[in-house]
Amino acid sequence: MNIIWSKRAKLSYNKLVDDVLEKWDYTVAEKLQSKVDILIDNLKTHNKLCPKSKQFKVIKCIIHKNTSLIYRIKNKSEIELVTFVSNRSDLKY
Repeated sequence: MNIIWSKRAKLSYNKLVDDVLEKWDYTVAEKLQSKVDILIDNLKTHNKLCPKSKQFKVIKCIIHKNTSLIYRIKNKSEIELVTFVSNRSDLKY
């Protein structure tokens, strides 16, 4: 499957990495990037890897206890990364 990054996903991912670099160091940011890369790679072959939302037509994958990826399956050949969110936020997916 093809992975498509929405504009919001790109912005939220860059903000996430910037926040990690500000609070911690390059090594922590690199580990986070690696986890994201592995998850995205796994989604290409296992698009239903994470649980579907009961309220919305999206799927939420926990990357780290503080961060999740929200994505949706657009069609049989495309997955759209919607956004990266803090698990501490009030957003319900």
